Amino acid sequence: EKRWEETVTLKEKVLKQRDHLVRLEKEQKQLTDRMIAFQSDSTQLIEETGEMIRKELKKAFRMEVDISTKELIRKHERLTKEQNGMNESIKSHRETLDDLGTKT
Repeated sequence: EKRWEETVTLKEKVLKQRDHLVRLEKEQKQLTDRMIAFQSDSTQLIEETGEMIRKELKKAFRMEVDISTKELIRKHERLTKEQNGMNESIKSHRETLDDLGTKT
């Protein structure tokens, strides 16, 4: 009878350990699932952040190109005005020279 009690006690211990292992496996699966979900969320956030950065860089580049283009247009306009001014000045000098030539 003592052996029987020992066998029953051992069987109870084995069943408790098995239940404990089953609980641990469930907890491990839950943790693994949570970790996978976290990694997935992190990856998605990283991808979204990267996309936002790319969009902002494109905008900044376009703005820089627009600014550069506007600066070039202003410089061209200024040079054109200067050239027109020089042409007017040359024309005026020629007329003055022509007037002096005809007077002599």
